[in-house]
Amino acid sequence: MTVVTLETRLKEMMDAGKQKPQTIWGYEKFLKRIGAVDNTMDRYQAESRLFALTSANCRRSTIIALRSVWGIKIPIPAPTPRRYELPSEESLRFVAMQSSHETRILTMMYEGLRLGEAAALTGTQLRKDRLLVDRQVIELSITADSVGGRQRIVRIGPPKYGVAEVTVPNWLQPRIEALTATVLPTSIQTTLQKASKKTGIKVNPHLLRHWLCTDLIDKGVPLPLVQKQMRHKRLETTIGIYHEYQEELLHTLYDKD
Repeated sequence: MTVVTLETRLKEMMDAGKQKPQTIWGYEKFLKRIGAVDNTMDRYQAESRLFALTSANCRRSTIIALRSVWGIKIPIPAPTPRRYELPSEESLRFVAMQSSHETRILTMMYEGLRLGEAAALTGTQLRKDRLLVDRQVIELSITADSVGGRQRIVRIGPPKYGVAEVTVPNWLQPRIEALTATVLPTSIQTTLQKASKKTGIKVNPHLLRHWLCTDLIDKGVPLPLVQKQMRHKRLETTIGIYHEYQEELLHTLYDKD
């Protein structure tokens, strides 16, 4: 059998153009983590190394990479939803105030923007009380063989699930209008991490989307409207993955003193 290296195989996939560059570079990260750097690994070896991965979702992503790159037919498990302990609105606003990218963090909190979408946001996307979500900043790192280090690629790309409009609170509109340039996603993420550490309140960009979905549902907003604001293709995603709830609430219904 002719040995094919991971770099060669990924280059073939990149040249074919059937998958996004960020997807292919993600494959590289996951496969190198388990040492699947050529086509000599069989299913037995792959499954043995998968058990060393403690994260279920990381294991799932690695299986997808094995199937896509090396054709190893391991069944893909269902994703494991990540659950969050959501801080209060006041706590999240306090964390956001500590960041130089406060406005962009607020758009993730109140419009459900993803990190790359918030990084690409400028005031030109605002249409009165509607925000056009039509781009994201994609920040990628690839191996630069010529220098033996890491090379960062930054470009503007389409949003994850297509162009859409979301509703913006009236008080936030002037702040969005003042945004004149894009920023790097890592810049937002770094300031948010520092603010979380400073305040002791755990916050990350994806938690803000969970907070918005949960807050809208708990306040009685019709589910189709919540789905539209979250830009989910399926209502099941809105209800089953993004809506956080406490099972302990059942005790308040049936437990008696």
